[in-house]
Formats: sequence, C-alpha cells, structure tokens
Amino acid sequence: MSTETATKSKNDEQRAATASIKQLRAQEAASAMREYQQERLVVLARTEQLRALRLSRDSQPANDQISNNQVPAAGKARSSKQRNSSKQQTSKPSR
Repeated sequence: MSTETATKSKNDEQRAATASIKQLRAQEAASAMREYQQERLVVLARTEQLRALRLSRDSQPANDQISNNQVPAAGKARSSKQRNSSKQQTSKPSR
C-alpha cells in the first residue's frame, strides 16, 4: 500500500505541476495577445495620421502646380537637354 500511495502522490504532483504550467502559459499567451493588439492599434492610428498628412500634402501642390504651369516664365533659358535635342535635329546629314 505504501507504494500505491507514493505513486498516487507523485501523479497528483505531476498533474498539479502540469496544470500550473498550462495556466502560466495561458496567462502569458493572453498577455502577449493584449500587447500585440495594443501595438496594432498604435500602428493603425499612426498610419491614419500619416495618410491624412500625405493626402493634405498631395492636394496642396496640385493646386500650386496648376497655377505655376499655366503661366510660363518669360525669357527663361532652355535646359541643356532641350538645347542638345535641337542640335541633334538640325545636324542630321542630308542625302
């Protein structure tokens, strides 16, 4: 009978230890999930702020470009690319 009692006692201890470990893992998993969800909310909020700033920024230059492109500046020198392309067109050999 003493061996049965000792075996039963060890089994009870093992079950208790296993239950304790399972409970600890469940608590850690719940904590990790809460932390993940909080970080996700922070990222979503930051993304929304950046999106609003980008949309604001993108809508502003569009209005400025329209007004700048409508009236070309008088007397502006042509860029080097424009000069080179016009030289290439005029310097073609005739046959």
